Amino acid sequence: EDINIKVIGYLRTARALAPHMVANGWGRIVNVGGLSIYLTGRPVATLRNVGVAAITKNLADELGPQGINVTAVHPGMTQTDVTDAATEALAATTTSLGRMVTAEEVANVVTFLASPLSAAINGDAIPVGGGKPGTIRVDNGPEYISEKLMKWAEKYGVTILHIQPGQPQQNAYIRCPADTFHGCRQTITGQRGIGGITPAQ
Repeated sequence: EDINIKVIGYLRTARALAPHMVANGWGRIVNVGGLSIYLTGRPVATLRNVGVAAITKNLADELGPQGINVTAVHPGMTQTDVTDAATEALAATTTSLGRMVTAEEVANVVTFLASPLSAAINGDAIPVGGGKPGTIRVDNGPEYISEKLMKWAEKYGVTILHIQPGQPQQNAYIRCPADTFHGCRQTITGQRGIGGITPAQ
C-alpha cells in the first residue's frame, strides 16, 4: 500500500500533469520522500523513499529539457501539532539544529523548489531534517569509471561498489583499508578527482 501511494501514486500524478506543463513550456514537480531513505531498520520506508528518488531523477532527465524541473525533499522528524515532548527532546540530540524542524520550514523549502528561483536544481533530493551531526554525505555527480580507475583501486586495495566500468553513475561508493585510506584521496590523471572522503567502519 505504501509503495502504491507514495511511489506509483507520484508517478501517476506526474504523468497526468506533465503534458499540461510541457504545453506551457514550464513547470515544477516536487516529490516528498523522507530521510529514512538513508536508514536501515524500516525496509518498506527505505524502499518507498528510494523509489521516490528514482522517479524524481528519471522524470527530471525526461522533462528538464522541456522546462520542467523535478526535485524531491526528504524531511526527517517534523514538528506538528501532535508532536510530544519526548520526540522533541530526541530531535534535539539528533539534528545539527538542536531541535526539530517544523512543517512550515519544510514547506518553505518546497515553496522555493516550486518557484522560478530553483531553475538550477533538477533531479536532486534535498534533505530537510535539520542536518545530522557528524555526518558528511558526498555526491559529486556522475562519475566515469574507466579501466585506469579500476587498476588504481586494485593497487590501493579499494573496493568500488555499485558502479560499472565505463558507465556514468549518480554515485560512486568506495571502501578503503584503514592503512591505505589517504591513497583514496589522490587525483587520477584524466579522471574526476576523488576527494571529500571520510573513513567509515
